[in-house]
Amino acid sequence: MSVRSFFKLLEKRVQCPGVSCEKCLSVQSVDQLVGNFTSTGGLLHNEGFFRVAAGCCLYLGSPSEACSAVRAGRWGDETDHFIHEITGYDHGDGHGDMESSGIETLLHNLKKHYKPDQQYDQHCLTGQDILEEMNDGGPHNMDVVFGYIVYHALRGDCMTARALPEEDYFLDFIFNSFGSDNITIHGT
Repeated sequence: MSVRSFFKLLEKRVQCPGVSCEKCLSVQSVDQLVGNFTSTGGLLHNEGFFRVAAGCCLYLGSPSEACSAVRAGRWGDETDHFIHEITGYDHGDGHGDMESSGIETLLHNLKKHYKPDQQYDQHCLTGQDILEEMNDGGPHNMDVVFGYIVYHALRGDCMTARALPEEDYFLDFIFNSFGSDNITIHGT
């Protein structure tokens, strides 16, 4: 997949309520995240991909902020700030671990603008699901988490900060709140 196609698909997943979202991601803007990307013929290696994934997560959660940064040539700086907000680590100080609360914050930020593919009924992934999917047994590297979130966004998977309780919870709540003595079900 070319970087241009990658960005077009990602931009399709972002919706802004009431107005059109900006479409600002371009091959040239990748240089702001990964130095000399265009001069290397547009090859994106592993480390570069994960850096771009963090910038894409910023775009998914706050497209207007990300587009302002891209236009100002500050997408890299804003991505570093975003990483620090989510994890409490500076990106330059190593690749900090992401706790489940950081993933929940990230997924909560995506909720306003990210629109999953609505063509089929699907289970919404939570931060815990993503951590389990990574299944590396060690601390959860934030770069890899960003990569997984972008992967699921490109697929159009539903993602949510918190999972809903099981269906039985709602029935139990209703019967416990209103008492089972007064509830009857009649067929029509």
